[in-house]
Amino acid sequence: MTIFDMKELKFLRSRCIIAVIGSSCFLSACASNPSSQIKNQASTPFVFRSLDLKQRRPNGIRDWELTSPEARYNTAARTVRARIPKGILYFEDKPSFMISAEHATVLNDGELVVLEGSVRLKRLGAEPLLIQGDRLIWRPALSTMVINQRPTALNRNSKIISSSLTFQQESGQLLFKGPTTLLQWQNNYSSTIDPQTVITAGNSRWNLNSGIIAALGPIIANQMNGRRLTAASVQGNTKKNFIDLKAPVQFKLEEDDAVVDAGETRWYFERDQLSSKAPVSASLPKSDVRGVGFVIDIPSHTFTISNSCQVKQPDKNLRAQSCTWNWRDDLLTAAGNANPKESNAGQIKRAEQMEAGFNSNGSIQFSPSRNRVKTQIKFEDKNNKDVNQKNSSQVKF
Repeated sequence: MTIFDMKELKFLRSRCIIAVIGSSCFLSACASNPSSQIKNQASTPFVFRSLDLKQRRPNGIRDWELTSPEARYNTAARTVRARIPKGILYFEDKPSFMISAEHATVLNDGELVVLEGSVRLKRLGAEPLLIQGDRLIWRPALSTMVINQRPTALNRNSKIISSSLTFQQESGQLLFKGPTTLLQWQNNYSSTIDPQTVITAGNSRWNLNSGIIAALGPIIANQMNGRRLTAASVQGNTKKNFIDLKAPVQFKLEEDDAVVDAGETRWYFERDQLSSKAPVSASLPKSDVRGVGFVIDIPSHTFTISNSCQVKQPDKNLRAQSCTWNWRDDLLTAAGNANPKESNAGQIKRAEQMEAGFNSNGSIQFSPSRNRVKTQIKFEDKNNKDVNQKNSSQVKF
């Protein structure tokens, strides 16, 4: 077994030549008797004290580098086996990722590179990301890497797990082959603390350069405190901090039995808020609520219907331009020509704003408003018909 330093090897032209051609780096043996030399080399691979592979694009800018403190080259099989490989991937001639593993196998003079054992692909810059796995298959000519054994992607407060992960170096695209699971922590990622949110989906993709993200459904998100969200699919942008949930969308509020059914909904995940302009309906404890457009603000525990709010109970109805329910305090605020009606009393109240609470059995109890309240009392005749309104059958206060 012969040991060479890569620098020394460049000058040993009678034994071996290092060449870089296009997208591959290969070693070829040279001797006065090639056939006998190849036989000897096939049984005795070269061992290098160091390995340094570099590739540039056709326009001359750097593409990637791979180094190793020790490597073995088999000329017959055109295979390099390297120990503790480390490398750099470049984007627009600037370092973008660092790559490392326990072992590397370079096949067919660089057409295929297989990294095995504690594979790490670390994104550099202001938005760090760590991609990990046990085995990575790299095709340098296609600028494509596939991790097919225990792939994960980690950033400051999230972890993504899938059955297979493909990284397209040129486009910055990550492709997750489902099922895909996203774990999110409120602060920083921790292996000892349960995540605040767990989202499961089908095949997913995430562009690291643009931030565009998309996932096939069914989408199921479970949060702490019993909150649960489902959607048909999602699209969004992580750089702009939003995800669009595609209809049908359903959201369960904390421990309550309150369930919201909606159309397409935007989720601002950093401020934990959902909003939509589509029609919405909600089943609250002993109440049905409908309207157009809504905002669910998790930090303030409020659910607001923006337009045409209707609240229905077995014996009470409420109509208003908008209404807000605080599920933590069990308070309902109606604004804009609030008009509650109780079926047990022929009395209708109107106000610009009204407040109501929920008693122990879930029934709404309207409270006096600070604003001026207009009250109408309807008198009915024996035949249960309204008396002629023109003859002062309505008394206004």
